Amino acid sequence: MNLITLIRNNDCEIKYDVEYQKEWSDDELLSHIIFLDCHRKQLTTLPDLINCQELYCYDNQLTTLSDLINCQVLYCNHNQLTTLPDLINCQDLNCNNNQLTTLPDLINCQILWCFNNQLITLPDLINCRILFCWNNQLTTLPDLINCQQLLCSYNQLTTLSNLINCWILSCNHNQLTTLPDLINCQRLWCNNNQLTTLPDLINCQELYCSNNQLIYDNIEDHKKLVKFRNFYKHLKYLKKWRLYKTKSIINKKKDLMLELLYNPDLPFYKLNPYYIHFIENQNK
Repeated sequence: MNLITLIRNNDCEIKYDVEYQKEWSDDELLSHIIFLDCHRKQLTTLPDLINCQELYCYDNQLTTLSDLINCQVLYCNHNQLTTLPDLINCQDLNCNNNQLTTLPDLINCQILWCFNNQLITLPDLINCRILFCWNNQLTTLPDLINCQQLLCSYNQLTTLSNLINCWILSCNHNQLTTLPDLINCQRLWCNNNQLTTLPDLINCQELYCSNNQLIYDNIEDHKKLVKFRNFYKHLKYLKKWRLYKTKSIINKKKDLMLELLYNPDLPFYKLNPYYIHFIENQNK
């Protein structure tokens, strides 16, 4: 079944730039589409969608895509794509689980999910805030000064660029020998590399750095790591204690309430006539 048939049978979610007209030809119909969701329809090809701004065609059997120059959101993951068309206006791209070796110019892209491909390089991603590119064949990454979340594990990276704004970094299973400044990083997975030292991680709350070559000749460096580990360990204990105390207080309140209501020796025993009289007359 092709896309036109699906559209005519109302088997896709579609939005047009003008009110739909039954008398439109196929070409006219396609030219007015600005939003199309045709995922999981066993499609092998798509027609030209020159004006489409949002396209969700994931989980099909696509090998190529037509011109999508106006597309701002593209989800084409889980297909058999080897290349992508020009996506100069794309801001949100999900192309994971394909057979891609390169990506087009993505200068305006803010969110890029391209993991589980065969990518060797990435284009300029200066505006990218979220980059998930694990399990490729990357040896370098572009400048990611604005990146806040970077998941680049299972590649062949030896260095990372400036990540001053990154607060989640997963770079495990690479060939890294050093890490950049990560002053704002809160969660760091850097295990299974070749690291000998770590940068200052003053805001880090989760650290996984096993299977490296960490050596602390400088006692101050060693103290920093020990201090962090102790802090994190104490923080976990503190959270558990607070949870215990909260439950304990709640239970004590319940016990006290039951004591007040059901102890016949107390004046506010539920069946005490004085208490009943009080309840009946308190609003009079």
